[in-house]
Amino acid sequence: MKTTKGMAVGGLLASFVLIASLLASLMLPAASPPVMAVSIGSHNITFVSHTYNSTTNISTWTYNVTSGSSPSLSHWVISWCGGNSTIVDASENREYGPDPTTEITGIKFEDGYGDGDERTVWFKLKGDYPKGLIKVGTKAGKNNIAYGWVRGPLLCVTGTITAHKFNDLNGNGVQDDGEDDLEGWTMTLYSGSGCTGDPLASGATDSNGNVVFTGLEEGTYSIQEILKTGWTNTTDICQNVTLSQGGSEILNFGNTECQGEIEIKKWDDATPPSLLGGATFKVEPNPYDGAELLVTDNDPTYDADPTVGVILLENVPCGDYTITETVAPAGYVKDDTPRQRR
Repeated sequence: MKTTKGMAVGGLLASFVLIASLLASLMLPAASPPVMAVSIGSHNITFVSHTYNSTTNISTWTYNVTSGSSPSLSHWVISWCGGNSTIVDASENREYGPDPTTEITGIKFEDGYGDGDERTVWFKLKGDYPKGLIKVGTKAGKNNIAYGWVRGPLLCVTGTITAHKFNDLNGNGVQDDGEDDLEGWTMTLYSGSGCTGDPLASGATDSNGNVVFTGLEEGTYSIQEILKTGWTNTTDICQNVTLSQGGSEILNFGNTECQGEIEIKKWDDATPPSLLGGATFKVEPNPYDGAELLVTDNDPTYDADPTVGVILLENVPCGDYTITETVAPAGYVKDDTPRQRR
């Protein structure tokens, strides 16, 4: 137990000890579709045009590609699942198939770029297709991988990922009978694993505890929940998932309400030390209501411990709190150093 000494008056020293048994927590709209990201990492890939020749039954898709610097763009991949036989021509060297670097199946353009290089890149496909947002991946240097969404030909059967929230009363990470769904929790979708980079979409759970992210191409994704004050997670806050073409995946997120106690002790510095009554402390934020809480030893409203010199606050939501002495016991000078506890 750590003791912090106060100022001396008449040969006496006042001090108090804070004991807080709390868990940490973080403060956490309907799902919105992915938005086109012109900037992908430090590079720019911008949709320019889509034309269709009904005589030849060939569509042309054109993009402006600008490389960033140090490292410059080594290759980029645009999602396409129509197969190599549907690709008629392209403006530069290309491959088709699953790219092991970006994990995107599509058309890979592998002519390297110099710093700041800008090109117009096009490819031609058999047939015409509706425009939609499709996934693009870039690689620069050894490990600089980035993802974004640009307009392009829609063909692939897209899938869905559902983020489901529930009140995990027993904390076992599984939704058991009697454990309700949780509404109004924000969930965020990312491309790739680890919940890093710019989010693709976010949404709030509905009355069934679900956020459904739709229109997703095959690949690896991750979803992160945002904790609410007074709750703790019983499953991973960030969860990864691999979505197959046209697949449907569900990720379950469990949470339980978290409460603890804050115990404040006021000591003198005698040998042996003894508890001192009569001190008042400010607790911020107020764990019950309002901007702050002022509590005095043996306060009938808040102090659950009748022991002189001990203040016990019960049913305190998990979180970070600052406790400061505002009034010292008679004959002592207050120790006004704030103490942070979680």
